[in-house]
Amino acid sequence: PEVWQILSGARYWLMVPAVALTMLAYLVRAWRWQFLLIGVGHIPLRSLWSSTMIGFMGNNILPARLGELLRAYSLGRSSGISRSAAIASVVVERLLDMGVLLLVFGAVFALDRLPPGIGRWGGILLALAAPLLAFLVIFELRPEPVWDMVGRILPPRLRPRFRTIAMNFRDGLRVLRHPTPLLAGIGLSILMWGIFVVVVMLCLAALSLSTAPDAAVVVLVVMAIG
Repeated sequence: PEVWQILSGARYWLMVPAVALTMLAYLVRAWRWQFLLIGVGHIPLRSLWSSTMIGFMGNNILPARLGELLRAYSLGRSSGISRSAAIASVVVERLLDMGVLLLVFGAVFALDRLPPGIGRWGGILLALAAPLLAFLVIFELRPEPVWDMVGRILPPRLRPRFRTIAMNFRDGLRVLRHPTPLLAGIGLSILMWGIFVVVVMLCLAALSLSTAPDAAVVVLVVMAIG
């Protein structure tokens, strides 16, 4: 009954700018993806926008964030690039998101605004992100040891196929060698998450919740961790 009472009295007109800003954030995400795929080639923003929306539609109706694979498949089909390269770029994108999230998390944590028990999640995120990023950098710079290790496990008939997939995946990691597009990707990540903070602020305002502005950051951090 409390939830229904609050929803029935919400200011739904605030959802108009919230939805508009959400679409803008996804457009920024698609633009960032263009920079992250610099090692594969120039892909029109329209194709990236379409695949981004398809992928996030999948994330909302499929379990385990399978929309990320759907996004890579869609882009590979529409632009002709390797799906493995597209998946690699999505992995780099997620690491950027996690990095920006950790920065925001650290700022909020320093202000002592996080609920008890949430603080340890920053360490968990860092423990997940750091080794994955290190592996990707090593694989991009020196893939031979990884191929040799996996080659000992795979049957001989599967090794050529794996090598082709691995090579295509490595193409999607080339942005790690190019500081300018990588810095552009970081800047767009900050912009995108900033827009999402405003969206959460609008949602809080729509429910007439009297909270400090940084409460939106707390909500966003906890949502993103989830």
